[in-house]
Amino acid sequence: MNLIGQRGLSCLGGIHLKEKSIMTKAKVRALGFCGADDSVDPKLLQIISTHYPWVEWGVLFRPDLEGTPRYASSAWVSNLAALQSTSSPPMKLAAHLCGSRCQEVLSGDAQFVKDIAKMGFQRVQINATAANRVQVDLARTSDYVQGILTCMREAPDVEWIVQTNQETKPLWTALLATPPPNMSILFDASCGLGVPMTEFPKPFDTVLCGHHQKYHPENVYPKDSSLGGCLFTIEPHAWNSMSDDEDAGCEGGGNDGGEASLLKAFCSKYDVDMDDDGEEVLEELDMSEKDLSEVPVDLCVIPQLQQSLRTLCLEKNQLTHLPDAIGLLQNLHELYLRENQLESLPCALAKLSQLDSLYLEDNALSESGFPTELQSLAHLKGLCLQRNKLTRVPLPLMSLVALEELYLDANAIDELPSEVGQLVNLKELDAPNNKLRTLPKSFVNLTKLEILHLEGNALEKLPKDLGALASLRKVYLQDNALTKLHASLGRCSRLEVINIENNKLTKVGKRIGDLPRLKHLLLAGNQLESLPFNPYEKLGGLRRLTLTGNKLSPELMRLENTPPPSSVAGAIAETDGDDDDDG
Repeated sequence: MNLIGQRGLSCLGGIHLKEKSIMTKAKVRALGFCGADDSVDPKLLQIISTHYPWVEWGVLFRPDLEGTPRYASSAWVSNLAALQSTSSPPMKLAAHLCGSRCQEVLSGDAQFVKDIAKMGFQRVQINATAANRVQVDLARTSDYVQGILTCMREAPDVEWIVQTNQETKPLWTALLATPPPNMSILFDASCGLGVPMTEFPKPFDTVLCGHHQKYHPENVYPKDSSLGGCLFTIEPHAWNSMSDDEDAGCEGGGNDGGEASLLKAFCSKYDVDMDDDGEEVLEELDMSEKDLSEVPVDLCVIPQLQQSLRTLCLEKNQLTHLPDAIGLLQNLHELYLRENQLESLPCALAKLSQLDSLYLEDNALSESGFPTELQSLAHLKGLCLQRNKLTRVPLPLMSLVALEELYLDANAIDELPSEVGQLVNLKELDAPNNKLRTLPKSFVNLTKLEILHLEGNALEKLPKDLGALASLRKVYLQDNALTKLHASLGRCSRLEVINIENNKLTKVGKRIGDLPRLKHLLLAGNQLESLPFNPYEKLGGLRRLTLTGNKLSPELMRLENTPPPSSVAGAIAETDGDDDDDG
């Protein structure tokens, strides 16, 4: 099963009291999850096993599907084996042999099993069914049985599990006649198709038995669970002799021992303050300045954090990547990753469906570091990408139609894609200190845009229809190469600030004088020889005017130092300080 984004990890980390009680009473040897693959960080399995040692991880081996979903690659298995060598106690690992790997065992070849036993796999399951691409000739049943027995003898320290159903009946009935001591049985009527059982055969007295079922042979777990593919290996007749005082060694005897203890242990390990030792809901977690080179995977698998965490701060560390497990924090709203060394983002980040603010300033992200999957972040409203290594705006970001604030300061972006016009809810766009030379025609679709920062670029002209930006209040265009302040901006009736200092202006559109709310008109450092209007006469609310560094007449230049009319000054004194921003 693919662990990322599914209920499996939450279930393991937050075993309910009823479920723990069953695990204890039934003397369950293992709760198995089959299908661990490359989409899962092996460290996750190690961490979960540390807290829940009765969990068993099943890895499917079928060479023709290696590296595909549910079938781990050789490299992944090697990484798992490396972790197993350092695990104390060891993880419970089971190898599920399919296809040619199962055919090898049927022919008496145990070499692969001996190899994986050295890697730390303690159990091997023989899946000799058509669903697992195993060709069985009933006329050769006795040969297969002898092949299996040979392998069991050659690998005596491995527990061999025989899948038991109607299709494999000739094999298991023959093996049960004189079962080897290292043989177990798995009841799976679906022949490996993962269909829940409706009937539960009585366990055999001579071998250990298990059931392939959603949770438990007697279906005592919640019926609305979505978690499937669980393997319980239960001692024979264990569920017929349950008692309240029996203990199978499961950690924590009740609800208060699992999630709370995991969270407290985590906070203690990383010196994280909790406001209240008895606090059950933690909405904010600050892991900033912890000298982290990677995100602790255990952070992502603690059920209490998966359920309640809204804000996660990982600023000012040395992170170079994010784990796939980050996608398990599905209630996260704010993620702070400023001042790290991130070069790319994982696809799993797209699983944070509630994320509305993402802070990525001062990293090493390039446009190739944004996977297409990120376009599904449908609730993202604020995205900060200042001071990264972008030369283009990543296209997946252009599908984030809920975005209201986008910050791209101090990159090396030389153009905005035409798709920027899709960001119809954008209220603030900051892209100063880049290499922009022009804006796409679609820019005029940003009708909700209120604040525009484009200072410090190489802009030579603006779209003629810029006046369509009816919500625009503040526009910062200083330090570019513009030659004209378009008259179309005169249609932006809400404009309060125009800063276009240090350009190459030779002309100011006459309609700029018609802006009823304009407070700051900053024109210094251009090549103006005249103005089409007297700013203080036309712009009754004007507070600040800069003209220094132009070629204007002395009379016009004196306007810069001329205070606004007293009536206007009185009105200014009554306004809020928020409107004093001139960039």
